[in-house]
Amino acid sequence: FGGYESVARRLGLAFFDGKSDKMEDHMFQGAKQLWKERNIAGINTTWSKFPPPSRKIKGVTWNQDLVVQELHAYCKANEALPSVVMPLFAQFDKDDRGDLKNAISKYGGGLKSVCTAAGLLQYSAWNKFVQFEQLCQDLSNYNEYKNELPRNYRFDVPTPSQLASDEFSRLSDLIRRCGGRRAVAKRLGVTYLSKGNVQLNFLLDLMAFISSEVFSMEPPMSVTELQMPTKKRLESEGRLDLHYLILNHGGYEDVADILGILAAGDES
Repeated sequence: FGGYESVARRLGLAFFDGKSDKMEDHMFQGAKQLWKERNIAGINTTWSKFPPPSRKIKGVTWNQDLVVQELHAYCKANEALPSVVMPLFAQFDKDDRGDLKNAISKYGGGLKSVCTAAGLLQYSAWNKFVQFEQLCQDLSNYNEYKNELPRNYRFDVPTPSQLASDEFSRLSDLIRRCGGRRAVAKRLGVTYLSKGNVQLNFLLDLMAFISSEVFSMEPPMSVTELQMPTKKRLESEGRLDLHYLILNHGGYEDVADILGILAAGDES
């Protein structure tokens, strides 16, 4: 009947020869969708089974420009993190990109240097921010669970024994990772026994705004650190309410200290 391509035309179907760019893109998109479905279903699936589309071409000489180019393509394909966040080195091995990991060490000048050159945020900085966001969310959930304070509450940091008895083991672990109960209480401006003056729902709202901004970015970043949003940016997004809440909680620098990020905001 004239071969596969002829029959495909008669049936109104696409024809892939198994070598074309269309075929590669089709296979990748299918694998990507399956990866999403399995992750939503809670199955531990990594890009090692469904690798990013950008692969190192053998025989090409590495240099810093090529490292940055390949790194940008790799980060954009990794949906587990924002495109502007540098993955852990272990992830490169899982994704069969040991060549890129080795090139970063040899030609990129190391992790810190390549993050600066590529305009990427270091994983440790992003992870600390996400951990603190999760800590605030779990504290909020804990206090709602205890039903001790209204929604716009002011709170105390729970003790390890309270968390153990209430089976909030993750919250206990997050408090430990963020420096312990004393450090968390100091950072949030609360004491062990008296109610503090930081509202968790405000912090969660602000951190959600910052996270959304980071996920919408593409490399390279002009400043490779997390920053407070400016008043102008908040106003453009219709969130001047956050600006006034920032001022009510001591201003941009004070709130930046709580979040552990740069105070690049404008208080005027």
